Amino acid sequence: MTHNYFSWCSYTLILLVFTCYFETSHAQVGIGTSEPDPSSILHISSTDKGVLLPRVDLKNLWDKNTVDNPAEGLLVYNTNNDRAQNLERGLYCWDSNQWDKITNESDLSSEESTPKAYGNFYARSKQSLSDRYIRIIRFDRAYTSNNIRWNNSKNALDVESDGIFKVNAIISLNIDDDDAEDAVVEFYFTKSGEKVNGSSVYLTIDSSVDDDEKYTVALQGIIEFSDTDDLSVYARKANSRGEITELSTIPEACSISLFKL
Repeated sequence: MTHNYFSWCSYTLILLVFTCYFETSHAQVGIGTSEPDPSSILHISSTDKGVLLPRVDLKNLWDKNTVDNPAEGLLVYNTNNDRAQNLERGLYCWDSNQWDKITNESDLSSEESTPKAYGNFYARSKQSLSDRYIRIIRFDRAYTSNNIRWNNSKNALDVESDGIFKVNAIISLNIDDDDAEDAVVEFYFTKSGEKVNGSSVYLTIDSSVDDDEKYTVALQGIIEFSDTDDLSVYARKANSRGEITELSTIPEACSISLFKL
């Protein structure tokens, strides 16, 4: 009799588990309500509480490590306010391999009130480099610009808007003779006269260089500016070998662009 009783209890328990599983897998889930809306898979009801999403500390907009292998559409609340990485506190959604901030009305009004800043400039004339002196590459003609202008007295671009900018520069060079062989030239950005860390690019002239040989150097960076800062591109000889006096920029083949993020 005891055996039959426990068998009946086991059968009832198994039936109850399967019934619950069937109901859960085919019906909506209601929290705070016994009648979830038929159109929802999850219906949460409360008059004095909200839904708290997970807090994470994102490192950049492409961070796939803080949340391991995030799924498309995943929502998190970022707590890291890092202007250099274009991050703010708030809701983010993982979409197309990056975190997109979910903006609100105050974000939009702030963007509308902030003047856009951009600039595309080129160097119109030939500029020779020097073995003895640091040279500034002049970008004295504008294709398009807004809140950025070339300052002749400083040989620099005046950035007249606060914010974080993406900066790209292309320096095209020509060698008029082979005396520059084995020379190393450093190119870098400066902000208000101070070298921007991590911006240096080195050009090495090989030992088999010929007359009229051409080189191209590309610099890029993400730089934060105030509305009183300026930007320059410098070139200097970085070793004691070769001579770079016959190394010069190619007219209208050197350009720089800035875009406010």
